Amino acid sequence: MGLLALKVFRPFPADEIHELLTGTGTIIVMDRANSQGAELTPLATEVQSAVQRRVLSLEYGRGGRNTPLNLVKEIYRLGFLLNSRLDTRAVQSLLKQPKGELAALLGELRFLEGDRFADKFVGHLAAGRLIEAFGPREHIDVRESSKRRAIKLQIIKEVTGRAAISAVGHDNSDLSEVVETIN
Repeated sequence: MGLLALKVFRPFPADEIHELLTGTGTIIVMDRANSQGAELTPLATEVQSAVQRRVLSLEYGRGGRNTPLNLVKEIYRLGFLLNSRLDTRAVQSLLKQPKGELAALLGELRFLEGDRFADKFVGHLAAGRLIEAFGPREHIDVRESSKRRAIKLQIIKEVTGRAAISAVGHDNSDLSEVVETIN
């Protein structure tokens, strides 16, 4: 994990960013600005163009609010989770007939957001596209919470944990250790 802080936006240092981020896993772009109607924040749009792959855009600090250290730690944990390499066959198997908490979470997401949203989310998960499943744009703020975001995150934790257990050949019934490690 690392941190890249930009001091200049124009001219945008696209070549330098591309060189620095080549070979990295998940890229999370934090930006205080937003762009109405756009999928990503202005900085995330530029970074995604520079690295030529999907980035997660987190908008933070609305209204000039500070971002506390515990929230930054959560963002690092999110990056770790979204950087998981998944065995897509194991994930597809889990999602085909979900059981237990995973089935309940998927049902709640379907109830909150509808079939179209839930099907798209599951499709991204099944293909191993975790950034697309989670976001790609979310607003992160200490004073705001989103039930949809919390459910999506918990589903991703469940799926990545269970897929990791399946990949190493352990029994899927004892998921708590792997999920706790991710948490």
